[in-house]
Amino acid sequence: MEYSPPPLFKQGPSALARLIFFVLVALALLISDARFRTLEIVRGVLGAGLYPLQRAALVPRDFFMGAADLAVTSATLRGENEKLRTRNLQLSQQANQAAQLDAENAHLRNLLQLSQRMTTQSIPAEIQYDTRDPFTQKVVIGRGSQQESPAPMPLASVAEECASPKPVCQNVHGKDYKSQPRLQGRGL
Repeated sequence: MEYSPPPLFKQGPSALARLIFFVLVALALLISDARFRTLEIVRGVLGAGLYPLQRAALVPRDFFMGAADLAVTSATLRGENEKLRTRNLQLSQQANQAAQLDAENAHLRNLLQLSQRMTTQSIPAEIQYDTRDPFTQKVVIGRGSQQESPAPMPLASVAEECASPKPVCQNVHGKDYKSQPRLQGRGL
């Protein structure tokens, strides 16, 4: 008596035969698709059918990435808001200081009875140093021919205006101010 395996353990073609068959089918499909583009329609239909499943599988990833982006964006916005508040505070302090300086300037102009706008062209200059000779009482200022200011230019002190065409004017303290070109290499 010959026993045959029960239907659960039916043996079909051998594993090697099945492997060779599927390898040949795969190669035939690859070659036909590469040469004749026969599977483009099948690929499009499969892609369209699997797209909803792909989107459904990516929902958790998109949810977590969105939550992470929200947290990062929220932290970034808080930091930027804090920087903007600090900058706003600095600008308001500068505006207050500028307003105080303007008020002080107007008050000083009132005290010195200076006009708001001078009718003549003026060039501000910095006093560089006094001369060493105590008998001449002259000061060297920081503007000259190298700073595009003409050499024979009348000078005026803060307390009075000098309309003299001479390059030397007397101020209220009795000192002469003389415009001299600055030495090269010296900065303001």
